[in-house]
Amino acid sequence: MPLTWPELASSGFVDVEGTRLYYEVAGSGTPVVLLHGGMLNLRQWDEQFDILAKEFLVIRYDARGYGRSALGSAPYSHHEDLAALLRALDVERPHLVALSNGAARRTPAGLRCGTSSRCVSRPVCPRFAGASTR
Repeated sequence: MPLTWPELASSGFVDVEGTRLYYEVAGSGTPVVLLHGGMLNLRQWDEQFDILAKEFLVIRYDARGYGRSALGSAPYSHHEDLAALLRALDVERPHLVALSNGAARRTPAGLRCGTSSRCVSRPVCPRFAGASTR
């Protein structure tokens, strides 16, 4: 069963260049950011969100043009949106967990983690892990 208020610590919108991103946060401890795949939204992580929130500070958000986040009209990059979200939430050194296009679109943020104090780990893209070839 998905977390309900007050188990869901907070949710809201963060202003980024040209739009607002919807996010949800639950739990406490080491931060973990869940990055949804293409054609999906933050609801992709419903089951994992609840489980991870028991041991971690879990953050998930809708990327631009998905779920409750508007696309906006200004030029943008997904990794800059992620960095802006982390700054707004005052989160440093999160682990990034991503699926498919979520990892591909946000990879520059993960690559910057190697030299930045913002992130600990890089996103992993299990795009074809265990997928049928039929």
